[in-house]
Amino acid sequence: MVAWGNQDRTQIPTNAYSGVVQISAGSYHALALLSSGSAVAWGRNLDGESTLPSSLGSGTVAAVAAGGYHSLALTRDGAVVAWGRKLEGQTDVPASAGAGVTAIAAGEYHSLALLSNGQVSGVDGGEGHALLQAGLVGRPHAEL
Repeated sequence: MVAWGNQDRTQIPTNAYSGVVQISAGSYHALALLSSGSAVAWGRNLDGESTLPSSLGSGTVAAVAAGGYHSLALTRDGAVVAWGRKLEGQTDVPASAGAGVTAIAAGEYHSLALLSNGQVSGVDGGEGHALLQAGLVGRPHAEL
């Protein structure tokens, strides 16, 4: 893996020098998924986004997603684990994302989970939880 840019955000930890199968970058931090099923986090840790929860044991992670100041992991049993900034609710994992999740994504202030039934479950920057059916569009944000 190669990283470039601001030094305090791009210094890759030695345990991520090899065996990396997925990467994701947030505003000031990054995540990597190793082939062993372990996650690695580094960069600025303003809100705990670079501190892996102890519940993410070795071999339990299937995917990672870095948001602005929060992080997500999809476990091999289909549950979402979230940590970091909670200000906008982006780490409040809805009950619908507790199992049966097949993919995750994280934005600046929101998180999404694709459920095995094709629905998308998400938290949208303080607006609350939303559950969308595949192919449908949720309500738009109010104009700023």
